[in-house]
Amino acid sequence: MMNSNLLWNFNAYFIPNLSVSPDTVDLGIGSPSASVFLTSNSQWEVYSKPLWLDVTPLIGTGSTTLSLEFLPPYPVDTISGKVIIRLVNYPTITAIINVIWTPLIQ
Repeated sequence: MMNSNLLWNFNAYFIPNLSVSPDTVDLGIGSPSASVFLTSNSQWEVYSKPLWLDVTPLIGTGSTTLSLEFLPPYPVDTISGKVIIRLVNYPTITAIINVIWTPLIQ
């Protein structure tokens, strides 16, 4: 017979995590695209993003590399926006990628 005091409930010790690296990317200087590494142990989704930015994938589980690409036409002025990623089952846990478009100076 097993002693019930020896049983552990591992779900009680689950700590969801979500982070991105880098958390700021500057597009336009040399390339309109960038990669960001997302680290997570849960299901996540891209909750919001600027209309001028393509982010893939938009949903996933666990760690992955996100691709960010500025969609043409490319503006002549500097603009910025935020990509907000959140955990599906823990929507208050978020990660933010600050995205800056810096046009090439000619």
